Amino acid sequence: MANFSSKYRLTALAAALSFVFPAVHANELTGQIGPASQKENSLTESYYSFTGDVQAVLPAGTSTLYYGKGVFSSAASDQTIENKSDNLGIVSKGGTFFLANGHNQNINLAKTKSISSESGRIFWVNGNPTDNESSAVTQRITGEIAEIKANVGNYALRYGFGWNGASGVYEGGVIYNSQGIQIFGHSEADPGGSIGKIAIESTAAPSPYGASNRGPAIVNRGPNSDQIGIQKIFMPIGQIGEKNQRFSVGVLDVYGSEQYIRSIGEIYATSFGIAGGDWTSTSDGGPQRVKYVGSIDVDNTSAPSPLVMGIYNWSDNGATVNGKRHIGSQYIGVGRSIVASGSSTLGVFGIFNRGGEQIIEAEPEVADSAVSISATNTTSGKPAYSVYINPYMQGDAFAEASTKTTLKGNFAIKKGDIVVANSNSTNPDKTASNSVLQLLGNSRDTANTMSLDDGTGIRIMKGGKDDEWGTLTTALILGDDRESGDRGYNISLGKGSYINDQGIFQGKGVISAHYSAASVATNGIDSGGVLLKNVQTTLAGNKSHPDV
Repeated sequence: MANFSSKYRLTALAAALSFVFPAVHANELTGQIGPASQKENSLTESYYSFTGDVQAVLPAGTSTLYYGKGVFSSAASDQTIENKSDNLGIVSKGGTFFLANGHNQNINLAKTKSISSESGRIFWVNGNPTDNESSAVTQRITGEIAEIKANVGNYALRYGFGWNGASGVYEGGVIYNSQGIQIFGHSEADPGGSIGKIAIESTAAPSPYGASNRGPAIVNRGPNSDQIGIQKIFMPIGQIGEKNQRFSVGVLDVYGSEQYIRSIGEIYATSFGIAGGDWTSTSDGGPQRVKYVGSIDVDNTSAPSPLVMGIYNWSDNGATVNGKRHIGSQYIGVGRSIVASGSSTLGVFGIFNRGGEQIIEAEPEVADSAVSISATNTTSGKPAYSVYINPYMQGDAFAEASTKTTLKGNFAIKKGDIVVANSNSTNPDKTASNSVLQLLGNSRDTANTMSLDDGTGIRIMKGGKDDEWGTLTTALILGDDRESGDRGYNISLGKGSYINDQGIFQGKGVISAHYSAASVATNGIDSGGVLLKNVQTTLAGNKSHPDV
């Protein structure tokens, strides 16, 4: 196969001698393409088309010159790339395959069987700091893509936002947007294609988060909370990762102004399944919305890591920039299950809300069935929580602080207690922040029930500074009687399971004890106790009415 640079020169010669030789369109690509060394330029013309499988030959080494280069780059002008092959296959070594930087990039891949990259960097936007969508660098992708693979071998695809000179590794994600706009498909009504699988193939063992060799699959990032970072994936994604080849993070948003993903079948990860914010940076730029994910499976048992979380949210209700407050929020619709398991000294979490507004909605295929949540920690004496709410806020975040997780629909808690706490926040002005769990029904289900498996419980802890602040800052709320047709919410206890609410209780519903014919001494009831220490009026100001 001819090297593209040679082919380009021959094509130019043929065009000049067209009266002798038939011309070949200079921008029709097949075979080996792209820069073969750091000395050659990226493919930066305004139009290219694939007529057959391609192999990009930019080296996969760790030189920053290779790392920062795009095989296709929109640095010079707006760029359109389209596939005219019946079933395109792409193999790439170093750099980033599709890189939108400086100008817009439109990519129509039609029927594509596979895109594989040894750097792990495939669809990237390196935008420009702006708060105006019309001036933001935009990359748009359409087409039916069977598989996107980070075939990194023994290279490391680490989480981060650039070249890590200290460790000499690639950082970022397979699909990555920074300071720009990245859109897969056309709209909610017209997905414009699909992605069968986003996979990783690595010979390196998983390692702790922050030094992970397996990186994130999808990243959206804003440079700070008042500038553009918009990512919308309308194309359905069948799967992210595999059981034996996991990403460190499935989906991540850090300071992005908006992240929307229509649907994902399954996510396999080692640290975070879906994360709004990471452990050191928040999602304060704007909302993260994953309309549907079938199942989330996070497992680090093969390489212990301190962070094992199915769904994670952290917004401290925004930074105030130029007088404008930017607030992050999270919505995740779940079809089947959230499973978190591993060995962690910090704890294992099915759902962890560290600050901000979070809604997790059960969207099972069969009405009135339940989404299961399970958390297991193999480190002796260390916790595992199915749901954990404990805000970490500092400074002016307290002025409009709200930490609330809403579970809508039917849920089954299989392993790990539900805990609502408020012990991490620090504020010299003694301004209270809240920590709330609300259980709501949704429009498609009638049961409005959470079932607790044997030995699991709900603990609403007293806030660590409630006495100092002179108020209660933790709460359990059943239903919302401000909404017409509210039926409250029900909780079904298992053997040895319990509710211990040391904070506020509001709402209405039925809390059902567990019955066992063998437990004759207690009239057949073998569940634990129910304590609602501070019952207050409902959200609409009516009397709360829990039936136990």
